Amino acid sequence: MTIVVKLSPELEEILRDRAHNQGQDVDVVASELLAQVLLADRNGAVEEMQAQELETRLQRFENQYQMDSRSFHQKFQAGAIGDSADFFEWNAYYEMLNAS
Repeated sequence: MTIVVKLSPELEEILRDRAHNQGQDVDVVASELLAQVLLADRNGAVEEMQAQELETRLQRFENQYQMDSRSFHQKFQAGAIGDSADFFEWNAYYEMLNAS
């Protein structure tokens, strides 16, 4: 089955960065991400993702960028920190943890 999806330039760049970082084809990464999103929606996986796993992921970003997640989130929301793929991922983990 072939599905065509129109992405914003920002999301396309994030997808290409992730594919490059994983050493995979963009189509493979896109398919995997779509499957994860659909399964998460179907199974409520966001709620099932344990807080400890999210905290571990946040800690990795905090160590890498020498900034706590709360400060990062405030700067990211204000548009004062940039829009790298890491920052979108960090922001998503922060919001998932704080939504639960």
